[in-house]
Amino acid sequence: MTGDPYRQKRLGRRAVVVMASAAALGAARVRAQSLDSPGLAPEPRFPLDRGLPLAEQLRILDSANKWVRLENENTGEVFQAAYTGLGLYDAAVRDRFNRFMRDWRENAVIVMDLALLEVLHALHLAAEQRPLHIVSGYRTPRTNAMLATISEGVAPNSLHMRGLAADFFVPGFDLGALRDAAIALQAGGVGFYPASGFIHVDTGPVRTWTL
Repeated sequence: MTGDPYRQKRLGRRAVVVMASAAALGAARVRAQSLDSPGLAPEPRFPLDRGLPLAEQLRILDSANKWVRLENENTGEVFQAAYTGLGLYDAAVRDRFNRFMRDWRENAVIVMDLALLEVLHALHLAAEQRPLHIVSGYRTPRTNAMLATISEGVAPNSLHMRGLAADFFVPGFDLGALRDAAIALQAGGVGFYPASGFIHVDTGPVRTWTL
C-alpha cells in the first residue's frame, strides 16, 4: 500500500454510500480490457427488472462484472472497462480513466477521483447501459477561467479543476430522468443544464441546481 498514491486515496463517504447500495464492500481487484479484447462482450446486458429502484439493481449487479462505456465528445475517444466490486483499482484502469478525462484543450492529465467513476457506472446502468457522452472532465485553471468568460454556468472554483466532476449526456435518453437518477444516488452535486443538453455530476457536497 505504501508508495502508491492511488491506493492510499480514500473514497469519499458519499461515494461509499453509492456503492453500499450496490455492494458488499469487499476488496476486489479491477480487471480492465480494451474494446477489441475477446474477453469482453461489446455490449453486455444484464437481465434486470427496470421496475426496481436503481439501488436494488446495483445490489443485484454487485455479484456480476460491472461494465462502463464512456465516449468523449471532444476527442472521439472511448473508455471501456469491466471490473468487479469496490476495492483496489488496477493501474491500467486508473491511467486510462485519467487520460480519457484529461483537459483536451491543453492535453493536461490529473488524477481523477475514482469515486466519480463509480457514479458514472451507476448512471450508465440507469441509462440502460447506453454510452455516456462526456462533454467535460478535468479542466486546468486556465481552461476553467477561459470558459467562465463565455458562460455564466462555469464556477470559478469548479470541481472540474480537482478531477471531481464530469458533464455528460446520453443520446436518445431523457435528460430529466438521468438527472433524477443522479440525485437519487446522493453521491455529490448534480447540475441540470437542459438548454445545453447535459447534466453535471461531482463527488463534492450533495446539492442540486438548474441553469
